[in-house]
Amino acid sequence: MKLSARESVPNPIRKNYDYGQVPNFVDRLEMVNEERMKREKKLSSTGIKMQKLSERDKPQFIMTIGIPGSGKSTWIGSQTEDENTIVVSPDSIREELTGSVSDQTQNNKVWWVAKQRVIEGLNNGKNVILDATNVDGKSRRRFLQGLPSGIGLKAKVFNVDPEEAKRRIKEQIDKGENRSNVPPDVIDRMQAKFENTTPEKLQEEGFEVL
Repeated sequence: MKLSARESVPNPIRKNYDYGQVPNFVDRLEMVNEERMKREKKLSSTGIKMQKLSERDKPQFIMTIGIPGSGKSTWIGSQTEDENTIVVSPDSIREELTGSVSDQTQNNKVWWVAKQRVIEGLNNGKNVILDATNVDGKSRRRFLQGLPSGIGLKAKVFNVDPEEAKRRIKEQIDKGENRSNVPPDVIDRMQAKFENTTPEKLQEEGFEVL
């Protein structure tokens, strides 16, 4: 079954978690591990085997890199026919936590949940696509810290004229699509960061550039 780019996929953290009551990082990890074990038990009871990691088929972590409206989610939609590939979308998590993909008030929680879902997927042998702009080098490097060892790192770069990106976003919003309504000035600032994201820099960060 083909998943849409922003469709929720099974994750170790469910909507019914009270994120505001998670007291500290250690307790958060304990909650993640508890939910992971419940999920593995459920999968086992239904006859689904957890996929093992192997050197030949090591899981791939793919970061999309591009400003809003550059076509990232469209590309992701073409990649999710593979049942071994899952998508982690901070926008979708933002909607889970706040009710709106455009609400930026809970970004720390959003990105914490996103990272735990990426880690969980990779540990289960899945290829994981992070559906986000990822144009800031410091943020990319920080996200990579703590990911499982022995995985492949890939970067899919999307280059588009910022004015075209603004047009696409406006058109999608006007059509009523459920997407983040990014202001034009924010797109311009992100474009400036994107222009500093060269293939050479990505390779220095450990990525294979697609």
